[in-house]
Amino acid sequence: MNADRFEIVEGAIPGALDRVVAMHAGYYAREHGMGEIFERKVAEGLSEFLPRAQRLRNRLWLATTARPERPGRSWAPSP
Repeated sequence: MNADRFEIVEGAIPGALDRVVAMHAGYYAREHGMGEIFERKVAEGLSEFLPRAQRLRNRLWLATTARPERPGRSWAPSP
């Protein structure tokens, strides 16, 4: 893949939590047979983390293919 197509974004982006949980749950469901309880635990953990994400020791970085600030483009973290 062309690395120029990706951006690293620091901090939370609207919709990031949903996409990260979906990707994480999908992978573990496919590879390890995990289900709804696992997905819920991942979502709970990330939702508890997000308020702390701006602290220096608790940072959040996302690899993205589009930025939400750009009109007409949707955001999704890179798989």
